[in-house]
Amino acid sequence: MATCKDCKFYFEIEDDSSKGDCVTKVTDARQSYTRAKSVPNDGDASKCSTFQVRLGTVK
Repeated sequence: MATCKDCKFYFEIEDDSSKGDCVTKVTDARQSYTRAKSVPNDGDASKCSTFQVRLGTVK
């Protein structure tokens, strides 16, 4: 099962290693911006549309 911590968009929070932020770049017709969402590091990423394997974590 793929987890959030295996994704290249996951960045661990320094104060709490059990959580992190899913940070993605969004571009629309007028602007580009980053979107951050707090997620657990062991969250199920199998249904995530933005999941991409982080290099070095393939098992």
